[in-house]
Formats: sequence, structure tokens, C-alpha cells
Amino acid sequence: LANVALGLMFELLLVIGGEMMLQPTLRGAPSADSDLNDDAFLRAHASLPEERFTHSSLWGSRDWCTESGKFCFPDTEDVQRKLREVLVRSYANGHPRFLVEMSTNHHPYIEDLDILGSFNRDATPPDHFLTWQFWDFRAEILHRMYPH
Repeated sequence: LANVALGLMFELLLVIGGEMMLQPTLRGAPSADSDLNDDAFLRAHASLPEERFTHSSLWGSRDWCTESGKFCFPDTEDVQRKLREVLVRSYANGHPRFLVEMSTNHHPYIEDLDILGSFNRDATPPDHFLTWQFWDFRAEILHRMYPH
């Protein structure tokens, strides 16, 4: 069930990212060298172990674009747009990236919901649990925790 849910999440991210890439600022067919260009972009933002970083790779030091398993992506429109393009293209090409955004003093909260479902691979996600009421309630709790 977890694999099904993860697959559905990636499909949704692909749809959202694909829609973002259709915007005029992101339009353009990827070149034959897009994978090499994408890797070069990631390598350009690789961090050394002792340097500041914004994202870590779940591949750690085995990530082929960074020896430390860490990246530093500046919070600029161009870099964030390019990062979204790279992540969408990587997933669409069958080799998704697994990056975790690090918390900061400005953005101290990152939440990861792991929901234990059935071990039956044919089972459906627990939609009866993840209702709109659940998400509304969760948003209300987060807003109370972080009102600013």
C-alpha cells in the first residue's frame, strides 16, 4: 500500500510539475543532453560536508551529483524554477531524485506523514482516513502552531 501511495504521490507531483513547465517561463522541449545538463545543475549546487546546505539526498554520499549527499539551492526564482524542472524531468525519465529540504530558523517546521496501510499490494490507499476534514483539521493545527 505504501508503494501504491508513493506512486500516486509521484504521479501527482509529475502532473503538477508538468503543468508548471507548460507556463511560458518554463516552456521548451528538453534537449537530448537534458540529463547531463540536469546533473551539471545539481553538481553546481553540491555542498561540501562542512558547508551550509538546504537539501540532503536520501542517497547520501552515494548520490552521483554530490560527494557529501548535500546541496545548497539559493532561494531565487531562477534556481527554484530550474530545480523544479530538474526534479520533474528526472522523475519522468525514470530516475527520480530523493531530496529532503532542511529546516531553518526561518522555516523551522517540516512534516512527514507516514501512514501504515495494508501489506496487500492490491489494496487501495486509506482514503477513508485522509478525508478533506482530516486535512482541514491538520491545517488548523499547523496554523495554531505557526501563526506567522
